Amino acid sequence: MGRRVRRAARALILASGQPVRETGWAARTSWFVALPDVEAAGVIAARIEAEHEICYPSGRPFVLARGAEVAIDARDRLRVVLGEAGSVHVLEVVDGHVRVRGTASGLRRVFHARVNGLGIASDRADVLAGLAGAGPDPLGIALRLLSPEAPWPLAWHSVWSGVAAVPPGHWVDLASGRFDRWWTPPEPELALADAAVALREALADAVRIRQQGKAKVACDLSGLDSSSLFGLAVRGGPVVALTHQADDPMDEDVAAAQYLAEHFGAEHDVLAAEQAPLPFDGVDGSLFDEPTWVSAYRSRIGTASARAAKYGAELRFAGHGGDELLMPPPVWLADVARRHPLRAARLARRVQAKYRLTAGAVAGLLADRTTYADWFATSLERKQSTEMHVLGWGVPPQLPHWLTGHAVELVRGAFAEAAEPLAEARGMHATLEFVHTGALAARHVAQLGEVDGVPVASPFFDDRVLEACLAVRPDEAIDPRRYKPLLVQAMADVLPPRALARASKSDISMTVSKGWSEHRRGLLALLEDSGTAQLGLIDVDAVRRICRGPYDVDTCGPVRRLLEVEAWLKGLR
Repeated sequence: MGRRVRRAARALILASGQPVRETGWAARTSWFVALPDVEAAGVIAARIEAEHEICYPSGRPFVLARGAEVAIDARDRLRVVLGEAGSVHVLEVVDGHVRVRGTASGLRRVFHARVNGLGIASDRADVLAGLAGAGPDPLGIALRLLSPEAPWPLAWHSVWSGVAAVPPGHWVDLASGRFDRWWTPPEPELALADAAVALREALADAVRIRQQGKAKVACDLSGLDSSSLFGLAVRGGPVVALTHQADDPMDEDVAAAQYLAEHFGAEHDVLAAEQAPLPFDGVDGSLFDEPTWVSAYRSRIGTASARAAKYGAELRFAGHGGDELLMPPPVWLADVARRHPLRAARLARRVQAKYRLTAGAVAGLLADRTTYADWFATSLERKQSTEMHVLGWGVPPQLPHWLTGHAVELVRGAFAEAAEPLAEARGMHATLEFVHTGALAARHVAQLGEVDGVPVASPFFDDRVLEACLAVRPDEAIDPRRYKPLLVQAMADVLPPRALARASKSDISMTVSKGWSEHRRGLLALLEDSGTAQLGLIDVDAVRRICRGPYDVDTCGPVRRLLEVEAWLKGLR
């Protein structure tokens, strides 16, 4: 900030004369609350214990925050920015209207609620729920139990009654609760080479800015995404690489990571498979403001923070978001066909071969003109199939057989409401839906990192990185013969050829199965005094029978989602 802005920031922060307070909701993670400029908001503010208090010119509290990096721009409007470089929340007053937004990717979420009749906003849903005296929303919980998940926009639905989740790329007006779009995806028109330049610059800036002023950082090191961040980070200072050894003897992560760490002369910490906590060890949902799969990996993910701290790292880079952005779904083929039929014909043969589709199925799906609204309205009645997964609007959600009639009724009611796609093009819609889903989990990993003492950064979810990946021509990015071609070209002068040539990924299915067996007693304990059963949503005996059996992806996958919800509900108690 310039000198003038620093003076303004100091004046605004000190204007209230209130002492800094450090305890309250979500005391171990960062959060903020935005309040309206009215006298009645003082009653709400008095209930919030924060580290930072930023006021309106009137002297009334505007933003109360804990643990967040705060910057204030008072040149032409009151504008507050919270977060880390490249990934921020923005709160501002324009013509008397207060509005709040997060990021286009959805990594930084915004929630809105009414408390004492006043509209307020926060980046944590539980903070708003606490102020409003709200409890879990049965509909929001029921939607979390669909398999593999609810489609857009239901997957974004809040799990708290009376708390609304603001869609990514939208402002929320504090007073009215209205959502207004501030971001739209770029047209996918850049050649691969040009998009690669933009991606390299965006990633390099994202890493460099976060690394400034830190004596050492840590970096997850496994696949191509994390390797790219590692390769950029070692240019800026000391880095310790962190790798998990998988239970699968065919896994190549450790060997690839060791090669890269030696290539750059970096410290490398490898956690042996037998030393790593298994999934479902110490399942803990109390740290999060909504159910998340991260709760089942709480102990396992926590080891990364502990190892990073042991080496004195002040930040940990993670490759979350790379798969969602750099492996465009083949449904893009439908959009390519409308613009470039000849290119689509060549790609169609490759997609058909990779996914073992018939020529008739590909031709029929390319000719399909079903709108998203129509697909969404009938999606519960559709059966899952490879063809629809590859070229349709999405994977039709399934109702687990252990849901109660009440739960099914709630879910069907949600699907009766109209839904609009994230973008008119199927490919862009599918990509953005993957990105938003991935951002939900990365957000929870970041919350966990704050609790464990080493913040986690996921640069692939930065808005600039997102736009660079979305701008590439899909016919160059979805070729099934090439693995993440955009990132490979972007990192051509960063990583050695051997690292760029790797196309394998770590598979943890064996680890999940092992964790399911070894921690079965703990999983069954989650079903004691079941929160979802108390809400009238599940047949708990039917779920217990599944938990007592061997791990099967099709049967146990939906139950895993239920157990995440149960862990979260127990955490609330």
